[in-house]
Amino acid sequence: MKKTTKSIYLIPYGIYPIDNGLKRESWKILSVLNLLGQCTIFSACNKPVGGGWTDQAKKELDRHNIHVLFREQVQKRRNLLQFAGTLYAALSKVLKLEKAFGHSNPYHRFAFPGDIWENLTKKFELAVISYSYWARFSSACPKIVVLHDLLSDYMWEGSDRETRDLKTADLVIVISKAEERTLQERGITKTHWSPPAVNESMPP
Repeated sequence: MKKTTKSIYLIPYGIYPIDNGLKRESWKILSVLNLLGQCTIFSACNKPVGGGWTDQAKKELDRHNIHVLFREQVQKRRNLLQFAGTLYAALSKVLKLEKAFGHSNPYHRFAFPGDIWENLTKKFELAVISYSYWARFSSACPKIVVLHDLLSDYMWEGSDRETRDLKTADLVIVISKAEERTLQERGITKTHWSPPAVNESMPP
């Protein structure tokens, strides 16, 4: 099959080594994108969001012809919203305000500027975003959001903001049929169930 589709995949953490279920699910999506054509990962190499990006991880991705682009390479300085989000997140953590996290987790929600993402996507034919934190980002090409979990149960706004964000996606991929039904009840009908990357048979 001829590789034609250039894609960019927003993911916050180093995807290799595949040492947990979340990374395995992300690698499954990445493998599909790599089959379609040239794939670039967009991530952060510094905390509080970026993590796990080792030289070994980058070499392994290079071996698979997958390019990695870091936020720090395209954004030299954090903007005011990013600083405010980090400060609010730190304060919420100190005060143990757990409801400030979830889908609206300010550490994650403001980690990547939406204008930079939109500008990057002008160079690609498909934009893929992990998690609903960044589902609101506009893309210059078709946008897919991959849900590992519905996070609205943990956010103080309830499901309203998450639903608004996800409705902007051209497709929402879920690994849970129950979550797919929940999304469809909220009016999000452009969904696709991607079965979890586990063995088909139960262990003995």
